[in-house]
Amino acid sequence: MQHSVPYTHPFAWDVRSGMTETKRTPPSVRTRLPSTVVVTGASGALGSVVAGRLHDAGVTLVLPTRGDPAGLTTQFPGAHGVTADITTEAGADAVAAAAQEAGGADAALLLAGGFGMGDLASLTPAALNTMMTANVLSALLPLRALAPQLKASQGAALGISASAARGTKAKMGAYGASKAALEAVLSAAQAELKADGVHVGWITPEGTLDTPANRTAMPDADRSAWVGLDGLTDAIVHWLGQDRRAAASHLHVAALPDTGGR
Repeated sequence: MQHSVPYTHPFAWDVRSGMTETKRTPPSVRTRLPSTVVVTGASGALGSVVAGRLHDAGVTLVLPTRGDPAGLTTQFPGAHGVTADITTEAGADAVAAAAQEAGGADAALLLAGGFGMGDLASLTPAALNTMMTANVLSALLPLRALAPQLKASQGAALGISASAARGTKAKMGAYGASKAALEAVLSAAQAELKADGVHVGWITPEGTLDTPANRTAMPDADRSAWVGLDGLTDAIVHWLGQDRRAAASHLHVAALPDTGGR
Protein backbone atom coordinates (compact mmCIF):
# COMPACT_ATOMS: atom_id res chain seq x y z
CA MET A 1 0.00 0.00 0.00
CA GLN A 2 1.26 3.48 -0.82
CA HIS A 3 1.51 5.50 2.40
CA SER A 4 1.56 9.19 1.60
CA VAL A 5 -1.12 10.80 3.75
CA PRO A 6 -0.41 11.01 7.51
CA TYR A 7 -3.30 10.41 9.86
CA THR A 8 -3.09 10.51 13.63
CA HIS A 9 -5.89 8.86 15.53
CA PRO A 10 -7.03 8.06 19.06
CA PHE A 11 -7.04 4.56 20.44
CA ALA A 12 -10.76 4.46 21.20
CA TRP A 13 -13.96 5.78 19.69
CA ASP A 14 -17.59 6.24 20.62
CA VAL A 15 -19.80 5.34 17.68
CA ARG A 16 -22.53 7.74 18.77
CA SER A 17 -20.52 10.93 18.83
CA GLY A 18 -17.11 10.16 17.39
CA MET A 19 -13.72 10.00 19.04
CA THR A 20 -13.58 9.74 22.80
CA GLU A 21 -9.89 10.58 23.19
CA THR A 22 -7.76 13.33 21.73
CA LYS A 23 -4.42 11.72 22.50
CA ARG A 24 -2.18 11.81 19.43
CA THR A 25 0.27 9.08 18.62
CA PRO A 26 3.98 9.92 18.52
CA PRO A 27 5.30 10.67 14.99
CA SER A 28 7.40 7.50 15.03
CA VAL A 29 4.34 5.25 15.25
CA ARG A 30 1.77 7.23 13.30
CA THR A 31 -0.24 5.25 10.83
CA ARG A 32 -0.75 6.59 7.34
CA LEU A 33 -3.72 6.51 5.03
CA PRO A 34 -3.53 5.18 1.48
CA SER A 35 -3.16 7.88 -1.16
CA THR A 36 -5.94 6.80 -3.58
CA VAL A 37 -9.15 5.21 -2.32
CA VAL A 38 -12.24 4.01 -4.19
CA VAL A 39 -15.38 4.61 -2.13
CA THR A 40 -18.60 3.03 -3.34
CA GLY A 41 -21.84 4.35 -1.93
CA ALA A 42 -20.38 7.83 -1.42
CA SER A 43 -23.76 9.43 -2.07
CA GLY A 44 -25.27 7.47 0.84
CA ALA A 45 -25.41 8.40 4.51
CA LEU A 46 -22.31 6.50 5.65
CA GLY A 47 -20.37 6.75 2.41
CA SER A 48 -20.65 10.53 2.30
CA VAL A 49 -19.28 10.86 5.85
CA VAL A 50 -16.39 8.49 5.10
CA ALA A 51 -15.60 10.24 1.82
CA GLY A 52 -15.67 13.59 3.59
CA ARG A 53 -13.26 12.42 6.27
CA LEU A 54 -10.81 11.05 3.71
CA HIS A 55 -11.15 14.13 1.51
CA ASP A 56 -10.32 16.36 4.45
CA ALA A 57 -7.21 14.22 5.07
CA GLY A 58 -5.99 14.82 1.52
CA VAL A 59 -6.76 11.37 0.13
CA THR A 60 -7.48 11.14 -3.60
CA LEU A 61 -10.99 9.73 -4.01
CA VAL A 62 -12.56 7.72 -6.81
CA LEU A 63 -16.34 7.91 -6.43
CA PRO A 64 -18.67 5.82 -8.59
CA THR A 65 -22.36 6.66 -8.86
CA ARG A 66 -25.19 5.52 -11.06
CA GLY A 67 -26.12 9.10 -11.85
CA ASP A 68 -24.25 12.25 -12.78
CA PRO A 69 -21.05 12.40 -10.71
CA ALA A 70 -21.05 16.22 -10.78
CA GLY A 71 -22.75 16.37 -7.38
CA LEU A 72 -20.02 14.27 -5.78
CA THR A 73 -17.15 16.10 -7.43
CA THR A 74 -18.68 19.40 -6.32
CA GLN A 75 -19.03 18.12 -2.76
CA PHE A 76 -15.51 16.68 -2.81
CA PRO A 77 -13.37 18.92 -5.04
CA GLY A 78 -10.60 17.03 -6.77
CA ALA A 79 -12.36 13.68 -6.52
CA HIS A 80 -12.62 11.49 -9.60
CA GLY A 81 -16.30 10.84 -10.23
CA VAL A 82 -17.44 8.09 -12.56
CA THR A 83 -20.89 7.06 -13.74
CA ALA A 84 -21.09 3.32 -13.19
CA ASP A 85 -23.51 0.62 -12.08
CA ILE A 86 -21.14 -1.33 -9.85
CA THR A 87 -23.48 -4.35 -9.82
CA THR A 88 -22.51 -4.98 -13.46
CA GLU A 89 -19.18 -6.07 -14.90
CA ALA A 90 -19.13 -3.08 -17.26
CA GLY A 91 -19.71 -0.70 -14.37
CA ALA A 92 -17.01 -2.32 -12.25
CA ASP A 93 -14.57 -2.08 -15.15
CA ALA A 94 -15.40 1.63 -15.49
CA VAL A 95 -14.54 2.13 -11.82
CA ALA A 96 -11.23 0.33 -12.28
CA ALA A 97 -10.43 2.49 -15.31
CA ALA A 98 -11.18 5.68 -13.34
CA ALA A 99 -8.99 4.46 -10.48
CA GLN A 100 -6.15 3.73 -12.89
CA GLU A 101 -6.43 7.24 -14.32
CA ALA A 102 -6.23 8.58 -10.75
CA GLY A 103 -2.90 6.81 -10.25
CA GLY A 104 -4.08 3.34 -9.24
CA ALA A 105 -6.17 2.21 -6.29
CA ASP A 106 -4.45 1.71 -2.96
CA ALA A 107 -7.68 0.78 -1.18
CA ALA A 108 -11.35 0.14 -1.85
CA LEU A 109 -14.13 0.87 0.63
CA LEU A 110 -17.11 -1.14 -0.54
CA LEU A 111 -19.86 0.71 1.29
CA ALA A 112 -22.70 0.48 -1.24
CA GLY A 113 -25.59 -1.80 -0.34
CA GLY A 114 -29.31 -2.12 0.12
CA PHE A 115 -31.93 -3.07 2.68
CA GLY A 116 -35.31 -4.71 2.33
CA MET A 117 -37.82 -6.52 4.50
CA GLY A 118 -40.46 -9.14 3.81
CA ASP A 119 -41.65 -12.42 5.29
CA LEU A 120 -40.46 -15.67 3.81
CA ALA A 121 -43.98 -16.68 2.79
CA SER A 122 -44.02 -13.90 0.23
CA LEU A 123 -40.32 -13.85 -0.64
CA THR A 124 -39.88 -14.19 -4.40
CA PRO A 125 -36.74 -15.18 -6.28
CA ALA A 126 -36.69 -11.67 -7.74
CA ALA A 127 -36.73 -10.08 -4.28
CA LEU A 128 -33.93 -12.35 -3.08
CA ASN A 129 -31.93 -11.57 -6.20
CA THR A 130 -32.39 -7.86 -5.54
CA MET A 131 -30.79 -8.20 -2.11
CA MET A 132 -27.96 -10.35 -3.45
CA THR A 133 -27.27 -7.86 -6.22
CA ALA A 134 -27.30 -4.86 -3.86
CA ASN A 135 -25.14 -6.40 -1.14
CA VAL A 136 -22.96 -9.01 -2.83
CA LEU A 137 -22.39 -8.03 -6.46
CA SER A 138 -21.89 -4.39 -5.44
CA ALA A 139 -18.78 -5.51 -3.55
CA LEU A 140 -17.65 -8.56 -5.49
CA LEU A 141 -17.51 -7.00 -8.95
CA PRO A 142 -15.59 -3.82 -8.03
CA LEU A 143 -13.19 -5.83 -5.87
CA ARG A 144 -12.54 -8.24 -8.71
CA ALA A 145 -12.00 -5.41 -11.19
CA LEU A 146 -9.69 -3.52 -8.83
CA ALA A 147 -7.71 -6.58 -7.74
CA PRO A 148 -4.80 -6.05 -10.18
CA GLN A 149 -4.32 -2.48 -8.91
CA LEU A 150 -4.60 -3.56 -5.28
CA LYS A 151 -2.01 -6.26 -5.90
CA ALA A 152 0.32 -3.71 -7.44
CA SER A 153 -0.03 -1.37 -4.45
CA GLN A 154 -0.35 -4.17 -1.88
CA GLY A 155 -3.54 -2.42 -0.88
CA ALA A 156 -6.67 -3.20 1.06
CA ALA A 157 -10.41 -3.58 0.62
CA LEU A 158 -13.15 -3.31 3.23
CA GLY A 159 -16.83 -4.23 2.93
CA ILE A 160 -19.70 -3.47 5.28
CA SER A 161 -21.74 -6.30 6.73
CA ALA A 162 -24.53 -6.43 9.32
CA SER A 163 -25.33 -8.39 12.46
CA ALA A 164 -28.14 -9.98 10.44
CA ALA A 165 -25.49 -12.11 8.74
CA ARG A 166 -25.22 -14.19 11.91
CA GLY A 167 -28.91 -14.42 12.79
CA THR A 168 -31.74 -12.14 11.95
CA LYS A 169 -35.18 -10.96 12.97
CA ALA A 170 -38.47 -11.77 11.30
CA LYS A 171 -38.90 -10.40 7.76
CA MET A 172 -35.16 -9.92 7.31
CA GLY A 173 -34.24 -13.33 5.90
CA ALA A 174 -33.25 -12.12 2.43
CA TYR A 175 -31.23 -9.23 3.82
CA GLY A 176 -29.45 -11.46 6.33
CA ALA A 177 -28.73 -14.04 3.65
CA SER A 178 -27.18 -11.40 1.40
CA LYS A 179 -24.91 -10.10 4.16
CA ALA A 180 -23.85 -13.65 5.07
CA ALA A 181 -23.02 -14.24 1.42
CA LEU A 182 -21.05 -11.00 1.35
CA GLU A 183 -18.94 -12.13 4.30
CA ALA A 184 -18.28 -15.46 2.57
CA VAL A 185 -17.13 -13.68 -0.58
CA LEU A 186 -14.85 -11.30 1.31
CA SER A 187 -13.43 -14.12 3.42
CA ALA A 188 -12.59 -16.05 0.26
CA ALA A 189 -11.06 -12.93 -1.27
CA GLN A 190 -8.89 -12.48 1.80
CA ALA A 191 -7.64 -16.05 1.50
CA GLU A 192 -6.97 -15.70 -2.21
CA LEU A 193 -5.35 -12.24 -2.26
CA LYS A 194 -3.26 -12.20 0.89
CA ALA A 195 -0.36 -13.93 -0.85
CA ASP A 196 -0.17 -10.86 -3.11
CA GLY A 197 -0.11 -8.51 -0.14
CA VAL A 198 -3.76 -7.44 -0.38
CA HIS A 199 -5.69 -7.25 2.89
CA VAL A 200 -9.46 -7.81 2.67
CA GLY A 201 -11.89 -7.42 5.55
CA TRP A 202 -15.33 -6.27 6.60
CA ILE A 203 -16.87 -4.20 9.35
CA THR A 204 -20.11 -5.03 11.16
CA PRO A 205 -22.16 -2.30 12.84
CA GLU A 206 -23.87 -3.97 15.78
CA GLY A 207 -27.19 -2.16 15.59
CA THR A 208 -29.21 0.30 13.56
CA LEU A 209 -27.25 3.05 11.84
CA ASP A 210 -28.17 6.54 13.03
CA THR A 211 -29.07 8.00 9.64
CA PRO A 212 -31.62 10.66 8.68
CA ALA A 213 -33.65 8.01 6.84
CA ASN A 214 -33.79 5.72 9.87
CA ARG A 215 -34.74 8.59 12.15
CA THR A 216 -37.61 9.44 9.80
CA ALA A 217 -38.70 5.81 9.51
CA MET A 218 -38.53 5.18 13.27
CA PRO A 219 -39.26 8.51 14.98
CA ASP A 220 -40.21 6.94 18.31
CA ALA A 221 -37.32 4.49 18.54
CA ASP A 222 -34.77 4.52 21.36
CA ARG A 223 -31.63 5.66 19.55
CA SER A 224 -29.28 5.13 22.50
CA ALA A 225 -27.95 1.90 20.98
CA TRP A 226 -27.88 3.14 17.39
CA VAL A 227 -24.49 3.26 15.71
CA GLY A 228 -23.40 6.81 14.91
CA LEU A 229 -21.94 7.57 11.51
CA ASP A 230 -19.03 9.61 12.84
CA GLY A 231 -17.93 6.84 15.17
CA LEU A 232 -18.32 4.17 12.50
CA THR A 233 -16.24 6.35 10.20
CA ASP A 234 -13.58 6.58 12.91
CA ALA A 235 -13.36 2.79 12.91
CA ILE A 236 -13.18 2.58 9.11
CA VAL A 237 -10.46 5.22 8.83
CA HIS A 238 -8.54 3.57 11.66
CA TRP A 239 -8.75 0.26 9.77
CA LEU A 240 -7.35 1.89 6.65
CA GLY A 241 -4.33 3.19 8.54
CA GLN A 242 -3.67 0.14 10.70
CA ASP A 243 -0.29 -1.53 10.93
CA ARG A 244 -0.57 -4.28 8.33
CA ARG A 245 1.83 -6.52 10.26
CA ALA A 246 -1.05 -7.28 12.63
CA ALA A 247 -4.15 -6.25 10.71
CA ALA A 248 -7.74 -6.96 11.74
CA SER A 249 -9.93 -8.64 9.14
CA HIS A 250 -13.30 -8.34 10.88
CA LEU A 251 -14.34 -5.42 13.04
CA HIS A 252 -17.47 -5.22 15.19
CA VAL A 253 -18.60 -1.70 16.07
CA ALA A 254 -21.32 -0.99 18.63
CA ALA A 255 -22.59 2.04 20.51
CA LEU A 256 -21.04 2.52 23.91
CA PRO A 257 -23.32 3.00 26.95
CA ASP A 258 -23.69 6.56 28.14
CA THR A 259 -21.58 6.81 31.30
CA GLY A 260 -21.86 10.55 31.70
CA GLY A 261 -18.38 11.16 30.35
CA ARG A 262 -16.59 8.75 32.71
